[in-house]
Amino acid sequence: MNFNELNLEPRILHGIADRGYNKMTAVQEQTLAVTLQGLDVAVQSQTGTGKTAAFLITLFDNIVKNDAHNRKKALIIVPTRELAVQIEKDLATEMPVVLAVMNGGVFAAVELCQRFDFAYEFDYVHLSRYGHELTGGDITWRVSLSEHLAGRSVLIVDDVLDRGATLAELYEALDRCGVHSRKCAVLVKKNLKSDIQRPEVHYVGVETGDEYIFGCGMDYAGFWRGLPELYVVR
Repeated sequence: MNFNELNLEPRILHGIADRGYNKMTAVQEQTLAVTLQGLDVAVQSQTGTGKTAAFLITLFDNIVKNDAHNRKKALIIVPTRELAVQIEKDLATEMPVVLAVMNGGVFAAVELCQRFDFAYEFDYVHLSRYGHELTGGDITWRVSLSEHLAGRSVLIVDDVLDRGATLAELYEALDRCGVHSRKCAVLVKKNLKSDIQRPEVHYVGVETGDEYIFGCGMDYAGFWRGLPELYVVR
């Protein structure tokens, strides 16, 4: 089922199409059929299936179609809580090493670790394609992997999955170290306009378009990492 088959406000449909979406996912189709009628629904599905978008589409459609007196109110919970719950189900018995990818990944890693209710070790690695530039270049290693990772379960935490070159190199380095397992959590996954093969990520906070974003650990020319929201460079 396509989004344009719903009775959505034209500006909402334009925004969805502008992000490159046309066909609804299964959870979106089932959710929007209920929520657009003004009814409540509880949804549980895997990360990346589009359930957050289903709730936000309902909210935005209500906002633009109603005056201030009749608009709904919404409480949006930070995605790190949901990520932490999913990670705990998979790794709680593994005593993993949480491997933050400096610089941006450390912000998300700390947020996650504060929500973990299991034992873990914390470590970091520093490799980057950007530095203070706005476009990526060659990958530079500034801090290499620790020797004690052999045989361990490793949870990589990074800020964003963009083209995936940095993560692919990190995966290869971890495999050479002989880790027992590796999983990756990213706060943001970009939906690219080009069809690029990227390494798999296992936990995703939010998805965005193929744009330069900053805040929540990500920088703009080296600045503004500490902003509590995500911003897009226009």
